[in-house]
Amino acid sequence: MIYLKEIRKNLGYSQKEVAAELDISIGTYSKIERGEIQLSVDRLLQLSVFFNLPPEEIIYHNKTTTSFEKRNSNVTFIPVSAQAGLLSGFSSENISEQAIPFSLPVFYEKDLFMISLEGESMYPTFCSGDYILVQKNESIYDIKWGEPYLVASENGQVVKRICKAEDESKLLLRSDNELYDSYEIEIAKIISLWEVKGVLSKNLAPKRS
Repeated sequence: MIYLKEIRKNLGYSQKEVAAELDISIGTYSKIERGEIQLSVDRLLQLSVFFNLPPEEIIYHNKTTTSFEKRNSNVTFIPVSAQAGLLSGFSSENISEQAIPFSLPVFYEKDLFMISLEGESMYPTFCSGDYILVQKNESIYDIKWGEPYLVASENGQVVKRICKAEDESKLLLRSDNELYDSYEIEIAKIISLWEVKGVLSKNLAPKRS
């Protein structure tokens, strides 16, 4: 297993350089490398940019998650390679070992999952490369109309705002990006629905003219 320390050394950085990038002391960074301090999401994204590595590459090899962290975590990061299993209805216990549980204090909900977002259909609300936090919607009757959801169906997965369709057997999926048309989907073809609870982004807000 490759650890964060080895990743840093392989890339030729000193602890001082990485600590300066994270705006923390060398002692604090050293504790992160030794697993004494949990790597926060913000620092993970900073390291991703600094090391020019996907966040999951850093997470997988940072350290083994302890049972204490698992009990106190409220978010599970799901890499792209494991998303299909999650969205197909697997429980959190059956998701790939690549899944990483962690704590995100600003969110009070439990059983949140973090996945990467691709595509521009929800721009400017969400951008390609953002990380969205989703929570499984257990019933079609619990939908909050007009809110964004991750919709997993036989045709794949999309993030759209869910609206009522004239045909009660269907849902209307609407994009925030005006370049994308709205369309309907049969409820029977939906595998799972996930309400979007938040977003973590490295993208700056679009400039105003």
